[in-house]
Amino acid sequence: MSDSEPGDPVSSEDQQYFLAVERHFLELRGAPMLLSPADWQIARGWRELGVPLPVVHRVLDRVFEQRRERGAKGRIQGLRYFDDAVRAAWAEILELRGPVGPRAPAVHVHVTGRLEQLAARLPATVPERESWIGRVLALGEPGAETARVEEALAVLDRELLAAARSWLSAEELAAERREVERALDTLRGRLDAEGLDEVGRRLLERRLRDRFALPELSLFTLPRDL
Repeated sequence: MSDSEPGDPVSSEDQQYFLAVERHFLELRGAPMLLSPADWQIARGWRELGVPLPVVHRVLDRVFEQRRERGAKGRIQGLRYFDDAVRAAWAEILELRGPVGPRAPAVHVHVTGRLEQLAARLPATVPERESWIGRVLALGEPGAETARVEEALAVLDRELLAAARSWLSAEELAAERREVERALDTLRGRLDAEGLDEVGRRLLERRLRDRFALPELSLFTLPRDL
C-alpha cells in the first residue's frame, strides 16, 4: 500500500481505488512522488460520490493535456489540483443520465448530438474514416441508454487504438515502444511489474493518439456545448 494510506481503517475497495488513481496520476506526471494523506482523502471523496475510475482517469488525462497545450511550467503536486474538475465532470454525467422514468428518452437527443460531434473529430487522415464514423453514429439508435452507449464507445475506442498500431511499420512501432521504455525508467522501483505494464500500455496509447490525432471515443471528453 502507498505511504499515503491514512491511519483510519479503510476497505480493500477503497485501497484499490486509491492505488488505481495514484498509478494513473504517476503515469501522467512522468516522475515519481509519494501522494499524501490529503490526496487519499480527496480520492476517497470521489469514491464516496460514486465517481467511477474511468471518469477520474479521463479528467486527469484532459487536465494534463490542457496543461501541455498551454505550455504550463512545473509539475502538479497532488490530487487537489483535479478535485473541482472531477466533481464537475461527474455532476455533468449524472445530468446526462437524466431522471429515471418517463422523461429518460429526452436524454437520448443530448447523447445523439454528442455522438455526431465525436464522429466529426475523427481526422480526415484516419484510414476507413467513414466506416469509423458510421460505427460511432450507429450507437445513437432510438432508446439507447447513455451508460450502454459509453460502454460501446469504450470497446470501439480500444479497436481504434489497435487499428492505429497496424498503421505503423514494424520499425515505427519499435521506435514508439523504445520511447515508452525510456519514460518508464522514471517509474521503475515505484510501481510493480503489473503497474509498469499498465502504465506502458497507456503511454503507448497516448503516443498513438498524439501521432494520429485520435480523440478518445467517450461522451464525456467533449466540450459542454450541447
